[in-house]
Amino acid sequence: MSPANSREVLMDPIEESHDEHNENKFIDALKTPNFNCHQYTLVRDQFRKPRTVEVITHLKLFKAFRVLKKRVLGETDRELEHEDATKLKTWQVFVTTSIRRFIIFINALYSKIKDEPTEKSRYVAFNLIMNSLSSPLDVLMVWHSLSLNSAFFHDVMTRSEFTEFLGYPFPWSAINEAVHNYSFEYLPSWNLQKNYISVLRDAGYETGGFHLDFMDTPLVVDVYCPGCSRLLAESVEMSNSQNTGFADYGFSTKVGRKQTECKCSGLSDISHDVLRKLQLYKDVDDERPLLGCVERNLLSSRDLSLLREVLKYLLTNHPEYTVVQIAQEAFKRVKDPVSQRVFAKNYVFLNLIHCTVPHATLQIHRDLVTAIVRQEQFMHDILKIRLLHDSEIVDIIKQSMIKYTNFISMHNEYKNVLLYPTLEIDMILKTTQLSNPATINVFYQRTSHMFIQESDLEVAFPETLAKYSKKFEHYVSTCGCALCQTLKKPHRVKVNSFWKKTLGAIKRNKGATGEVEQTIIRPISLTHPSLNYCWFSRNSFSTKYDDNFIKEHIIYSGACVNSPFVSPIEIEK
Repeated sequence: MSPANSREVLMDPIEESHDEHNENKFIDALKTPNFNCHQYTLVRDQFRKPRTVEVITHLKLFKAFRVLKKRVLGETDRELEHEDATKLKTWQVFVTTSIRRFIIFINALYSKIKDEPTEKSRYVAFNLIMNSLSSPLDVLMVWHSLSLNSAFFHDVMTRSEFTEFLGYPFPWSAINEAVHNYSFEYLPSWNLQKNYISVLRDAGYETGGFHLDFMDTPLVVDVYCPGCSRLLAESVEMSNSQNTGFADYGFSTKVGRKQTECKCSGLSDISHDVLRKLQLYKDVDDERPLLGCVERNLLSSRDLSLLREVLKYLLTNHPEYTVVQIAQEAFKRVKDPVSQRVFAKNYVFLNLIHCTVPHATLQIHRDLVTAIVRQEQFMHDILKIRLLHDSEIVDIIKQSMIKYTNFISMHNEYKNVLLYPTLEIDMILKTTQLSNPATINVFYQRTSHMFIQESDLEVAFPETLAKYSKKFEHYVSTCGCALCQTLKKPHRVKVNSFWKKTLGAIKRNKGATGEVEQTIIRPISLTHPSLNYCWFSRNSFSTKYDDNFIKEHIIYSGACVNSPFVSPIEIEK
């Protein structure tokens, strides 16, 4: 038996306990799949809605992610909802390792095409490579999360001149073929696995295998300077009981002293903050724009030359400063809010996992561990309503696409209102993002999206529902799940109350004949707010913070800053 099919298939007990005929109708829709992702093209301004089969495959992928997590932690679904600190740390280390594997993957891909003579030949070569392989499931999990952070994804790939990867749609067709329709195990063919491993080995990277399922042995990594790629420390534990491993908040290790022309010269020990400053040194001296400054391409970037000069001064004259202190001092000198926002979002909350990859040409600064955790919240909610196993799944998706289109159109009308999506609308949006990675950033710029805090949802969601209902007559929810009948979070209870009071009654409309018709509006108990808060309209929405540094920038990490997955950053006031 080939390695692709030799793994033990773990049937999901939840799926086994329901009627197969009624709850696996999604399989019928996948028998004649028609995926947009086959249409990889050099044309970069085409924006397509996702196909129904792509939304279904997205749901299948979420199920595969859940199976992966259960396999890693050795737990059932019920146990996954009540993770203890040890299991949370195990998952954090697993996710960190997955991000490292993704960084190796994109660097290997880049090395295969970077010497192609023309843009067209690069795209052709890249397309051939990508069509010949399947990524491991943990690598797909990272790719999925990075793509949904669209502004950063666009920025880092454009800045690294790797727009081939930016323009490649998420491989829905390959995912559909690889994810089992009943067990939701990820089982790509052996040839696709072998081709993936070959790409990595051709680039000089050793791989322990295709699948990453278990954390049986203590993991160690080497740590390299982000500036000169010098080996700083060997065999550093990813995590340990002293909280000094690379994936721990208190990361600290000794460095072999060596005199070089790089800023890492003479260091005796390193920590997360030391690596962040080394990264900042590199980027400030780089000819390319600072991270977060790229707009459409490298030639149309924000001019933050004043910020660069201030940062150079502070790094040179105050080596004792932490990155947070550098930011606070820089903001006293540079009052431009754009400069402040760009720097805080892209350089203060760094998780420099690429420092564990030798000669990483493509560097990913952003804390992708946080991003993956944020996506897990959405995944958990969308799976809990069992949309994939609804007997009317095709009709539900079609209705959700209509609601998504309606919702997006509201941004042009309500400029000063924070608009907040329901769960099914957010599902369509996320699938759209993944299917249009090269063009979605233009959409984001047009509607000025931003991160917000969950505490603001009590106002935002009811207001959105009221305005949607007024504009489009009524809001028909389609999930019909049992989740909404259970205890809600506090803000959901308020939303529930608001919706029933405002729109839960009989609504009278004039029909085509002029007679009054009665339409029963289904209550909010069948409508879910998405708790993912990955995208929202900036408009005139603002938060109230006294500290100028914290005012908008802490919003990005606020959702997960107290999570055990994320190294907390103490802000000195």
